[in-house]
Amino acid sequence: MYPVVIRQSRYSGVYEGGRWFAMLNTDNVPEDAIGDDMDCMVFWSSGIENIIGVGDDPNEAFADLRRKYEDMNYIGDETQAIEKLRAKMGEDKTLPGPGWNHIILRCDRRLTMLDSEYEIFQIKEKFGALRYYYKTNSKYRAVVEAMAKYVDEAEIESMYTCEECGERGSLRREIVYRKTLCESCHASR
Repeated sequence: MYPVVIRQSRYSGVYEGGRWFAMLNTDNVPEDAIGDDMDCMVFWSSGIENIIGVGDDPNEAFADLRRKYEDMNYIGDETQAIEKLRAKMGEDKTLPGPGWNHIILRCDRRLTMLDSEYEIFQIKEKFGALRYYYKTNSKYRAVVEAMAKYVDEAEIESMYTCEECGERGSLRREIVYRKTLCESCHASR
């Protein structure tokens, strides 16, 4: 969960919800988060607060960020979660192999925290890696960029995770289709 930026709120928590805020993986704080009144109000009401910790001191802000980060990674009952995900999908409700379910569900949870109304067009395997096609109507660059980052992370993680069982895998080119499989699943084909 590093690097983390912890900064004092510009308006003493009026928009932010706390006098301090903590953000993950950023080289700089988005200008809107510390801009004028209107920019701050719009930024902090955009849904981005789901991935920014706030508190009355730096430790509280960091603790809130940690809690939100853990919430983003919690999946719960995988079977129910997959069925809920399929209900959100467009016409093509097929999914890649079950070994990637945890990656797909974590990605969906993260995207939902940023935009609860985002649309999933398709989730599939292509050339041995996950492809996650979605649309957001968010007008906020920070939300759009965070969503793209989470999808990129999921797609990259799939490149070294067995699509069948979820164990560590690698791209197999010697079969008809390229697949990311572990040794055991590859040997059983």
